[in-house]
Amino acid sequence: ELIPLTAEYEKMRKNLRSLVISVKKYAEATKEMNACRDELANNLGIVSENSPLYDHIGAGIDEMTAKALTEIMETQNSSSETDNPVHKLLLKATQEENDKFLNF
Repeated sequence: ELIPLTAEYEKMRKNLRSLVISVKKYAEATKEMNACRDELANNLGIVSENSPLYDHIGAGIDEMTAKALTEIMETQNSSSETDNPVHKLLLKATQEENDKFLNF
């Protein structure tokens, strides 16, 4: 009786190991992508300095814009869409990215 369960357990363990490896790879790739995106934003700011583009891509987000974005996200949080777990994760990620950008 335990032999089929042991085989099933070993198969599940192998599959979970593969899943964990994939998740770790994804996390590292995401971390590197975010670092590259931050570097790109910084370089765009440097290149656009003293140009009309600076206000749009180089200056970053000012406090008033950040407050407006926060209000928009809070409004979205009160809608029925936020019952969707994927939508909640996207909102959280957006808020974290905005916080990171503001501390840039």
